[in-house]
Amino acid sequence: MQFPASPALHAGVSVGYPYSGVAPDIGAFGYVVANAGKDQTVHIKGATASVTVGGASTGGLSFQWTDISGSELTSEILRPTTNSTTIVNITQGTYTFQLAAMSGLAVSYDTVIVHVLPN
Repeated sequence: MQFPASPALHAGVSVGYPYSGVAPDIGAFGYVVANAGKDQTVHIKGATASVTVGGASTGGLSFQWTDISGSELTSEILRPTTNSTTIVNITQGTYTFQLAAMSGLAVSYDTVIVHVLPN
């Protein structure tokens, strides 16, 4: 079976280092790219605030959100195993949430910072 020529084949950019050999085949799921979305600023409505975070992650078969820092770690991640989620019960302060996207042995991390300001 013969495959048609690809314009991407052998179209790499030289970075000046000599290399001779064959690049390893990383397979169909050889990479993932986590996208936690853009940093956000929200205002408290009532006693707490909520925010939706996430973006279009590439290649990930499973996801995990983690609250890695904040003024008070009282927040609740409603759907911690999806690429987009809503976080509730966040009080005034600055929080950092991390998204891990995983596929086999490949893992990618991205963080989003959420600033919660008074109303």
